[in-house]
Amino acid sequence: MDTTEVLTATEYRGTKYVNIDTVIPSDQSYWANEVNGRQGDNMRLVNICLRNDGVAWNLGNYTVDLVGRDAEGVLKATNTTQKILAERGLIRVSVPKQFYQSVGDYQEAFLEIKDSNGTVISSVRVAFTVWANNTLISRIESKMYLGEVNQFMKQCEESIDLIQNDVAAVKQQSSALNDLLQTYMQEISRNAVATLGNENTFTADQHVKGDVEIDGTLTANALAGGALNTINSMIDAARDKHKGEIKTYKCNGINGAVAGDNLEVMIFRINDAMGYAVCHGNITLPAMKGGTFLEVISAPDEAIAGGRTIFPSHDNPNYIDAFVWSAPHGDDKAIFGVYRNDNGTASPDPEYIEFGYWIKYE
Repeated sequence: MDTTEVLTATEYRGTKYVNIDTVIPSDQSYWANEVNGRQGDNMRLVNICLRNDGVAWNLGNYTVDLVGRDAEGVLKATNTTQKILAERGLIRVSVPKQFYQSVGDYQEAFLEIKDSNGTVISSVRVAFTVWANNTLISRIESKMYLGEVNQFMKQCEESIDLIQNDVAAVKQQSSALNDLLQTYMQEISRNAVATLGNENTFTADQHVKGDVEIDGTLTANALAGGALNTINSMIDAARDKHKGEIKTYKCNGINGAVAGDNLEVMIFRINDAMGYAVCHGNITLPAMKGGTFLEVISAPDEAIAGGRTIFPSHDNPNYIDAFVWSAPHGDDKAIFGVYRNDNGTASPDPEYIEFGYWIKYE
């Protein structure tokens, strides 16, 4: 892989932004010294000016992510990019410590420009390295890091905690109400309170303010009527009915793609609102133009609707002719594929695939 040394920079308000152009040959990459770091570095700031064939990118409606595989081939991805001046393509990437775990050159890395649907509309290779830090007491193990997924999972856990707290509060209120009713019924059983239709003896003054109306039946050990039904309905609604479910769906090839007998989508239900899907198996892709998305996999509605692909890969990735999967809308009920290079393929391409995506249930 040839590299292009970054020699120029754009200055803005006293800060230099290294120039990176997204129009370079597919077999070349920028050697970005600014991204180089040492084990233990965290949130390293890298100022970049993105250009398109010499003209500054207007990033007003786009986001920029840094993704790559480190020296050990472990996947890393972060969306910690701040737009400094969108119309001039000026950004600042805060590179988290997970990128600086494995010593050596990154096998490959990309700056990806995405639209509001999460579709990659342009990307450029960057090359950088991680140096050893011999002052660290313990060995650093490189682990997969997907910043967007980690943030999403944290939000999910917080939402689940809120639901569980609400359920506990409802149960506590229900228990307290039942205790109060038991006490009241004991008073009735020993004629300590007035009863309708019976002779009542009052030994002290009685004061009632406002209307007193009882519809239904009141017994010594239960509460009947709308109040208890409402409490039970709230408890039932808060229960998670789908947690832990696993379902498998058969997939088909479309637009010339031929699916193997083992091509399927397996869905793991996290709760009523969310699930995680894994698509895996053999498929022969048709001849395709480079850089053009094509629907190649058809799946049942429940297996794809509302889904969004996150960092898939082949079993044996080809980094030069990298193939990207996408399901940006989910409602299309199909999975798209695109060759990242300009040439594509001139003949059918058999592959074993495996990638995952989140599903949100309405």
